[in-house]
Amino acid sequence: MDFERHARRTAHRPCAHGGRKETDSGAFLDASANVNPLAPCPELMTVLRGALDDPGTLLAYPDSSYGAARAAIARHAGAPAPACALPVNGAIELIALFCAAFVRPGDAGIVTAPTFCEYERFLCQHGGSPLRVPHEAVATEGPANALLPHVTPTTTVVFLCNPNNPTGDLASRREVCALARELEDRSIMVLVDEAFIDLHPEASVAHDVGRHPNVVVCRSLTKILGIPGLRAGYGIGAPDAVSLMASHQMPWSVNSLSRSVLESLSLFEPFMHTSARFLAQEKDWLFEHCSAVPHLTVHPSHAWYLMASHDTLSSTELVARMRDRGVLVRGCHSFAGGDTHGIRLAVRGRHDNETLLAALRAVC
Repeated sequence: MDFERHARRTAHRPCAHGGRKETDSGAFLDASANVNPLAPCPELMTVLRGALDDPGTLLAYPDSSYGAARAAIARHAGAPAPACALPVNGAIELIALFCAAFVRPGDAGIVTAPTFCEYERFLCQHGGSPLRVPHEAVATEGPANALLPHVTPTTTVVFLCNPNNPTGDLASRREVCALARELEDRSIMVLVDEAFIDLHPEASVAHDVGRHPNVVVCRSLTKILGIPGLRAGYGIGAPDAVSLMASHQMPWSVNSLSRSVLESLSLFEPFMHTSARFLAQEKDWLFEHCSAVPHLTVHPSHAWYLMASHDTLSSTELVARMRDRGVLVRGCHSFAGGDTHGIRLAVRGRHDNETLLAALRAVC
């Protein structure tokens, strides 16, 4: 059996967060994974305990229509209707479903670089090929001016991470809609990944899927609610787009615990808003102090992470030196088209941020 032939067609690096906390022994400050340091949300824990107290949560299959969850998502995200919402097993599933629905062998997809690497993973798994555009062009010229010149007759999808991971650059709602409008005329779908939109909700295009049926918005609850182990997220799109993606979804992929969280989104909104204010303040503090570290250049960010580059040290060297001081950071070389001298720093609470800063000063 020729497994190598299949591996060449589909192989990709496995998913992993920035550090290696799972395989390391000892106490580390994990500044590699962007998880809300204020988590867990008390209201969320109450919902989970209530769900577990109900025997039906474990003994019955989830309602595969997810009607209550769709309605709650639509209200929370400002989508036009429940039919515009799709519950998913983490935002990563939404990316996979988007590619399953809209990518065929021979298609091309536009991605910015550096950015989240899973867009390319699923694009390639469905026979597509990525075209990388420097994200710096998107940040300086706007999405439409930067990306439209790279559209070809084989282009079927465009991926826009907003704010971008790991740079933290943010395109405005007006700029994203301008790109969507131009691509709609060419029947090109756009995935707008808003996993870190919480600090700037005014930039979200979830409200605009009714006017731009070629847009699919990807949202994660992993970050702001601090639940990477639970796997809960959602997509927002035109009903036809949502229906097509849902047709590729594994049955019952959203388990009953995650479904209960999605159904209760309105209960967590005060916690999300408080967390966003806190993270914005801590991000500004960390940016100011990291910018003063010798030999370190810090990129302004609209999310609760910072990308920083050293004058001479590579990202691999920086990651290793920070680990030696008990701090895990993400090397930006691990992103698609990543910076070989960059690292990404997750914003945490003040004490952890001070520890992170002290380690940076020591290694730089």
